[in-house]
Amino acid sequence: MANVSTKITANTTITSDNSLFFGVIITADGTATPGTTIEVYNGTSSSGTHVSSFIIPNNASEVHRSLSIKCNGGLRIESAAWTGITVFVLHA
Repeated sequence: MANVSTKITANTTITSDNSLFFGVIITADGTATPGTTIEVYNGTSSSGTHVSSFIIPNNASEVHRSLSIKCNGGLRIESAAWTGITVFVLHA
């Protein structure tokens, strides 16, 4: 199966038949609020195992990367504020 990139701009769950390895790339533009947190969970809800947190810095154009996140059943991405934030989830 080919790798896929899914663009996220709101709370989203990514699932697929081959959802074992994910990468997350987070970008923010000048309208993103510094201090906004992006939460990543292994599973299909925020009750799944917490994998990582990313905080949008004062330099809101900064890019965060996390590759080789191992999970099964899905990956849940959540934030309280999505203005100016885009997350790309890489998966098979």
